[in-house]
Amino acid sequence: MAFKLAPATGRKLLSVMLLPVIHFFIAAIFWKASKWTGGNLANIRVIRKHQLDLVDIRAKAEGLADQLAARFGGQHHWRDNNLHYKRSGVDACIACSVEDIVVDIKLGMMMSAVRGIIESEVKSSLDEHLT
Repeated sequence: MAFKLAPATGRKLLSVMLLPVIHFFIAAIFWKASKWTGGNLANIRVIRKHQLDLVDIRAKAEGLADQLAARFGGQHHWRDNNLHYKRSGVDACIACSVEDIVVDIKLGMMMSAVRGIIESEVKSSLDEHLT
Protein backbone atom coordinates (compact mmCIF):
# COMPACT_ATOMS: atom_id res chain seq x y z
CA MET A 1 0.00 0.00 0.00
CA ALA A 2 1.52 3.33 -1.11
CA PHE A 3 1.43 6.47 1.01
CA LYS A 4 -0.69 9.14 -0.68
CA LEU A 5 -1.05 12.80 0.32
CA ALA A 6 -4.40 14.52 0.25
CA PRO A 7 -4.56 17.22 -2.48
CA ALA A 8 -4.69 20.15 0.00
CA THR A 9 -1.81 18.72 2.02
CA GLY A 10 0.24 18.24 -1.15
CA ARG A 11 -0.19 21.89 -2.11
CA LYS A 12 0.68 23.03 1.38
CA LEU A 13 3.75 20.81 1.43
CA LEU A 14 4.82 22.18 -1.95
CA SER A 15 4.49 25.79 -0.75
CA VAL A 16 6.45 25.00 2.42
CA MET A 17 9.19 23.41 0.32
CA LEU A 18 9.33 26.36 -2.11
CA LEU A 19 9.40 29.10 0.52
CA PRO A 20 13.11 28.68 1.42
CA VAL A 21 14.02 28.57 -2.27
CA ILE A 22 12.12 31.83 -2.90
CA HIS A 23 13.81 33.47 0.10
CA PHE A 24 17.20 32.33 -1.17
CA PHE A 25 16.62 33.90 -4.60
CA ILE A 26 15.35 37.17 -3.11
CA ALA A 27 18.42 37.37 -0.84
CA ALA A 28 20.69 36.60 -3.81
CA ILE A 29 19.09 39.40 -5.86
CA PHE A 30 19.58 41.96 -3.06
CA TRP A 31 23.16 40.77 -2.51
CA LYS A 32 23.97 41.06 -6.22
CA ALA A 33 22.32 44.50 -6.47
CA SER A 34 24.36 45.61 -3.47
CA LYS A 35 27.55 44.43 -5.21
CA TRP A 36 26.62 46.24 -8.44
CA THR A 37 26.06 49.53 -6.62
CA GLY A 38 29.11 49.21 -4.39
CA GLY A 39 26.97 48.54 -1.34
CA ASN A 40 25.15 51.87 -1.71
CA LEU A 41 21.76 50.47 -2.62
CA ALA A 42 19.91 52.80 -0.26
CA ASN A 43 22.40 55.63 0.40
CA ILE A 44 21.90 59.21 -0.72
CA ARG A 45 24.59 61.89 -0.79
CA VAL A 46 23.91 65.46 -1.88
CA ILE A 47 26.54 68.22 -1.81
CA ARG A 48 25.76 71.89 -2.39
CA LYS A 49 28.05 74.94 -2.31
CA HIS A 50 26.76 78.06 -0.57
CA GLN A 51 27.74 81.65 0.26
CA LEU A 52 26.38 81.71 3.84
CA ASP A 53 28.38 81.93 7.03
CA LEU A 54 28.50 78.96 9.40
CA VAL A 55 25.93 80.38 11.85
CA ASP A 56 23.35 80.87 9.07
CA ILE A 57 23.90 77.44 7.49
CA ARG A 58 23.61 75.77 10.91
CA ALA A 59 20.35 77.66 11.54
CA LYS A 60 18.96 76.48 8.20
CA ALA A 61 19.98 72.87 8.95
CA GLU A 62 18.35 73.11 12.40
CA GLY A 63 15.15 74.44 10.81
CA LEU A 64 15.12 71.57 8.33
CA ALA A 65 15.62 69.02 11.11
CA ASP A 66 12.81 70.60 13.16
CA GLN A 67 10.48 70.34 10.14
CA LEU A 68 11.45 66.68 9.58
CA ALA A 69 10.89 65.83 13.24
CA ALA A 70 7.49 67.57 13.29
CA ARG A 71 6.35 65.95 10.04
CA PHE A 72 7.82 62.43 10.32
CA GLY A 73 8.95 62.03 13.91
CA GLY A 74 12.47 61.12 14.89
CA GLN A 75 15.10 63.03 16.79
CA HIS A 76 18.12 65.14 15.96
CA HIS A 77 21.22 66.40 17.73
CA TRP A 78 24.41 68.30 16.93
CA ARG A 79 27.91 66.85 17.11
CA ASP A 80 30.43 69.56 16.18
CA ASN A 81 29.13 70.99 12.88
CA ASN A 82 27.23 67.81 11.98
CA LEU A 83 23.50 67.53 12.55
CA HIS A 84 22.41 63.92 13.02
CA TYR A 85 18.78 62.93 12.40
CA LYS A 86 17.40 59.48 13.14
CA ARG A 87 14.04 57.79 12.87
CA SER A 88 12.87 54.31 12.00
CA GLY A 89 14.30 53.46 8.57
CA VAL A 90 16.28 56.69 8.17
CA ASP A 91 19.69 57.73 9.48
CA ALA A 92 20.91 61.10 8.20
CA CYS A 93 23.79 63.48 8.77
CA ILE A 94 23.99 67.08 7.57
CA ALA A 95 27.60 68.31 7.61
CA CYS A 96 27.84 72.10 7.63
CA SER A 97 30.93 74.05 6.64
CA VAL A 98 31.67 77.59 5.45
CA GLU A 99 31.85 76.50 1.82
CA ASP A 100 29.35 73.64 1.39
CA ILE A 101 26.71 71.48 2.97
CA VAL A 102 26.77 67.69 2.66
CA VAL A 103 23.65 65.60 3.26
CA ASP A 104 24.23 61.87 3.78
CA ILE A 105 21.18 59.64 4.20
CA LYS A 106 21.11 55.90 4.85
CA LEU A 107 17.74 54.29 4.22
CA GLY A 108 16.43 51.05 5.60
CA MET A 109 14.97 48.39 3.34
CA MET A 110 11.40 49.70 3.48
CA MET A 111 12.42 53.31 2.87
CA SER A 112 14.74 52.36 0.01
CA ALA A 113 11.64 51.85 -2.13
CA VAL A 114 11.13 55.64 -2.17
CA ARG A 115 14.81 56.54 -2.54
CA GLY A 116 14.29 58.56 -5.71
CA ILE A 117 11.51 60.66 -4.19
CA ILE A 118 13.55 61.40 -1.07
CA GLU A 119 16.64 62.33 -3.10
CA SER A 120 14.71 64.73 -5.36
CA GLU A 121 13.03 66.35 -2.34
CA VAL A 122 16.40 66.88 -0.63
CA LYS A 123 17.91 68.40 -3.78
CA SER A 124 15.00 70.74 -4.43
CA SER A 125 14.86 71.82 -0.77
CA LEU A 126 18.59 72.60 -0.72
CA ASP A 127 18.37 74.51 -4.00
CA GLU A 128 15.42 76.51 -2.68
CA HIS A 129 16.96 77.44 0.69
CA LEU A 130 20.56 78.02 -0.38
CA THR A 131 19.94 80.43 -3.25
